[in-house]
Amino acid sequence: MFSQQGIDASGQTSTQYQNFDPEIPTGGEFTPNILFDFRTGAGHMAAGKIKFGSDGSVDLTNIKINNAIVQNIKQYSLTQSSDPHILDSLYSEIIHSPTIHEDVTLKVNASEYQLNIDDSYSGVIHNKSDKQLFIYPFDNGNDDESIKICGYYNGRLLFNYDEAILFNASQILLPAGGVLEFKFVPSSIVNNYYVGTI
Repeated sequence: MFSQQGIDASGQTSTQYQNFDPEIPTGGEFTPNILFDFRTGAGHMAAGKIKFGSDGSVDLTNIKINNAIVQNIKQYSLTQSSDPHILDSLYSEIIHSPTIHEDVTLKVNASEYQLNIDDSYSGVIHNKSDKQLFIYPFDNGNDDESIKICGYYNGRLLFNYDEAILFNASQILLPAGGVLEFKFVPSSIVNNYYVGTI
C-alpha cells in the first residue's frame, strides 16, 4: 500500500503515482510519501527518508528530540592509575572498581555535549561493579561554582542546597548494582564544563 502523493525523480512534489515502480520503491520516477508492505512489515515514510526494514531495523535521515540526548551508555573501568575518576558522559556504566570506596566525579564536557542553558536533560550512572562508589556531582576546578543538588521523591522536594556544592562538600553513595537517575539543568559553562542543577 502506498500514498498517491510523493516526489518525482528530481525530488519535486508529485501526484503521478501511476509511475511508481515496486522494484524501485525509492528513487524511481515516483516515490510515495508513505509505503507499507503488509506482508513483510517493511516500508517507508517521508518519501523514503524514514525506512522500516522487515528485520525491525529503522533508517533515518535525521533525528531530533527536544530536551534529550540520544547516545549509547559509556562504560568505565576504574583503575588505581585513573584516580581521580571522571565520568564525562550523561549516561555512564561503571563495570569495574579497584577498591571498595572509589570517588567518581561527574563532569559534563561542553565540547562533547551541545546542551541548551536552562533546558532539562536526563542522565544515568549505573554501578555494575561489585564495590560501592561515592559520586561527586561536579568539580570545575573553582571553589565558587559547581552543580547544585535537589532531591525529589514522588515529585516532592526533599532537600535543596541553595549554595553551589563544592567538590569536597557533598557526595552521593552509589552501592554495588545501584542506579542513579538524574535530571540536569545547565546554567552556564565554566572551564569547558557545564554547571547547573542536578
